[in-house]
Amino acid sequence: MAHIPPRLPPGGTIGVVTPSAEINWAPTEDPRRELERGLAYLRDLGFQIKMGAHALAEGPFGAGSPEERAEDINNMFADPAVDAIISTHGGVFANATLPYLDYDLMQRNPKILMGFSDVATLHLAIYARAQVVTFHGNMVMFYFGMEPQPYDREAFLDRLVHGQIGAVAKNQPWKTVRGSSSVEGVLLGGNPMVMRWLLGTPYWPDFDDAILFMEVPGFAHDIFYNMLVQFRQAGLFERINGLLLGHSRPHEGFTAADVLLEVTADYDFPVVRTDDFGHTCPNTVLPVGIRARLEAETASLILLEACVR
Repeated sequence: MAHIPPRLPPGGTIGVVTPSAEINWAPTEDPRRELERGLAYLRDLGFQIKMGAHALAEGPFGAGSPEERAEDINNMFADPAVDAIISTHGGVFANATLPYLDYDLMQRNPKILMGFSDVATLHLAIYARAQVVTFHGNMVMFYFGMEPQPYDREAFLDRLVHGQIGAVAKNQPWKTVRGSSSVEGVLLGGNPMVMRWLLGTPYWPDFDDAILFMEVPGFAHDIFYNMLVQFRQAGLFERINGLLLGHSRPHEGFTAADVLLEVTADYDFPVVRTDDFGHTCPNTVLPVGIRARLEAETASLILLEACVR
């Protein structure tokens, strides 16, 4: 059974960490301004901020060494004053922290951990090693520090403060691209490139009977095709019950759904597409590690278990 973290209380403290690339790595004009805007956004919602000791560290292979970045995460889980942990942004390099994370501590003291993109490394590894529920959602810079929409705010507060489950609210219409069935399973996933980095490691979770979600941040269609072929050859599509495909941009006339349907043409699991999570779009908050139901007939995702307590 998964370990459910306490909810984020109104006025609570959010710990900020940088588990991946240094903040200046972000491909934007003024990363530090986005960081300050994101912190101000969270403060305006009434929350306190505690920065990780190495959150602003610089280096060619991440915000400090893998040990330092892992130390920040471990310290946030250990600190009784910290109610939730949010990453500054994503990028690369988070997988180097995995051997240094204290999974026993996380299991004893589960907390909200939120981010996406490279932070999916942490979501999947923490579920694999500690069975702790974490959250795929906005980060301080991406996109609380950019142009967050009302949907971003409502999803954040509804899921983490109010503990809302049931049908995931839709900001834009969702579409079923294959199937008509309703399936249930543990909700697992993230950025497929990040997922590939965990294949063959002790940090790859059990996807048996899972509902897989993927967000595809602008990959070329041929690269995405090869990623999916690798997952197919690793047996991933044999195991899952359904797939929720997040926001993506077409490449040379091919959509992510086109490529997915090509690679999985001989499978019958339902596939639903949405623009409500991923890069360059408003983000809902998806709990990683709780049971959910994917309904192809209504193109909906229903969260079946409490994600905070």
